[in-house]
Amino acid sequence: YITQTRPITTLYPIPPELLNAPSLRMLVCFNYLQSMSDPIRPLGQSVLSFVSGQLFSLKNPYHNPYLFSAGGRLFIDFSNVLSTRLGRFFVPKILSGAIDPELGPLLYNATKKAEFKSTIPFFRAWKLLIRFSFKVLFPVLIKEFLNIFVRQPSMVKNQTLSTAKRKIETLHQAFQALHSEKNSSKKLRRGEQILVKSVSLVFYVMPVLGAGFLSYSILNSLLKKSKRKNALHDIVRGLEGNITTEMDLAVGDLADVLLLHPALKTLLQDSPEVSLQAIREVEGGNLFLHSLKVFLKQYGHRGPGEIDITRDRMKDNATLILKIIGGNLTDKRPGDHRRHQEQLRQKAEHLQVKLISDFNHGFAAPLKRWFVQRLIVASRTYLSIREHPKSFIISLFDDFRTMLLEIAEQWVQLKRLDEIEDIYYLRLDEIHQMLSSPRKSFRKLILTRRNEWITYGKLSCPMLMTSDGELLRPERDADSFPKDAIPGTKTSAGIVEGIAHVILDPHTETLQKGEILIAPFTDPGWTPLFINAAGVVVEVGGFMTHGSVIAREYGIPAVVGVENATKRIQTGQRIRLNGDEGFIEIL
Repeated sequence: YITQTRPITTLYPIPPELLNAPSLRMLVCFNYLQSMSDPIRPLGQSVLSFVSGQLFSLKNPYHNPYLFSAGGRLFIDFSNVLSTRLGRFFVPKILSGAIDPELGPLLYNATKKAEFKSTIPFFRAWKLLIRFSFKVLFPVLIKEFLNIFVRQPSMVKNQTLSTAKRKIETLHQAFQALHSEKNSSKKLRRGEQILVKSVSLVFYVMPVLGAGFLSYSILNSLLKKSKRKNALHDIVRGLEGNITTEMDLAVGDLADVLLLHPALKTLLQDSPEVSLQAIREVEGGNLFLHSLKVFLKQYGHRGPGEIDITRDRMKDNATLILKIIGGNLTDKRPGDHRRHQEQLRQKAEHLQVKLISDFNHGFAAPLKRWFVQRLIVASRTYLSIREHPKSFIISLFDDFRTMLLEIAEQWVQLKRLDEIEDIYYLRLDEIHQMLSSPRKSFRKLILTRRNEWITYGKLSCPMLMTSDGELLRPERDADSFPKDAIPGTKTSAGIVEGIAHVILDPHTETLQKGEILIAPFTDPGWTPLFINAAGVVVEVGGFMTHGSVIAREYGIPAVVGVENATKRIQTGQRIRLNGDEGFIEIL
């Protein structure tokens, strides 16, 4: 018998570059930060490494020394910044606030290990930290405070979005101009240059979005001992202008078209994979197809696992949207989804008035009321654009992907690739090599990586890993929970009972009205399913990650960070989801 006495050794692979690292390295899973547990193909990893390398002005952006690949996932090496006391103080707090409250303490405690030390000299580490503080951190913080307490939030939001949209449109046009470029090497170089410019959007939107997170955090601290400490969940519901919520409401509008045309509704319910020609021949079919075309033009670049450039988008496979629409027809009247959103908005406004009135006592009451009102308005206004930067960048990723597929199509015609999607298993620098070395074959490498990617899909994505292979997992405090309860992180308040539905791929399954969604992760490609969900349970994520934010906006309970939820809970089981305390019970 082979036994294991403590959970240190694992079968999860270590990044090859760190197998002989001189000191212990702290690796935070990038996939986890993005609430995506699936493996990313080599091209997707390479694009993310390239873009982040440009973000930090690395000499060789094709090989980012702070981003490593292991088991098909990307890991960020935070070791250098954690080598300073200031870094150990700020980084865990930022990760806890923005991603998962359990991640910060886990990372901080790991740095206390005797083996941990930075590989860069002490003075150079401080020099880097000081330069980052004065060039990025302090200027952003100053702008955040001005956005919260001095500037008019609605005006700041509108100006930011209009400028960002103009920049994005210019970059889209630059990508469109590349279609006529015959030289593939020039096309790829130019495409990379355009993609790099999208990075500037992160810095442009950061002071506005940061103001939303900061104002929310201050409000949360103020209300910890208040009788309305749970009101903050409702305050940030029904936000106007959230691009992902708008996408989901547009899905509801498409469902309304079906509800108004019974024959079309029956057709889609019976067979979501019906041909477009069959839809066109039914009454209301042309209207529906026109509405679908408008929807895909605006949101077609989104999809499940969209940070991976190699994943299908909704415009590539309309079946995903048709299935979601088909599942959105049960017990629904036209306009229900928009009425629900309006009710959440009105409730938030009503709570806002009550919350401000709580600070109506004492000599400084007027100042307190002004302070709280500014924080509430800033939170609701700025957090509504939380999803915009990612949507903008993903739309440019889609342009870049289209350009790469054009190159791959030429290679298939020249018999250099067997199929177009083979390019997904090459890195950007390898694509450059293939362009410069016409006789070099990459078929063996592609086959190896394709098989590896299938194997990686069976591995469980860790939140935090050290370079000696230890997987660090949070120990959820379940002492106060009922016996046999499954613990997690509460991110959207409420208690609901219902039938669980485990969905691993939204392309193949949809959710019926009133079911509780159990998912490995969620991103904008998943959230149309939230329209029908009575509650949401996710294996990865934290309070401010995508699924949690959308669940709060929809007013449905959510618990995230539930380890192996898709294995411990089975479709058809009746469960109780407690979003007030953060646990699930199988009934």
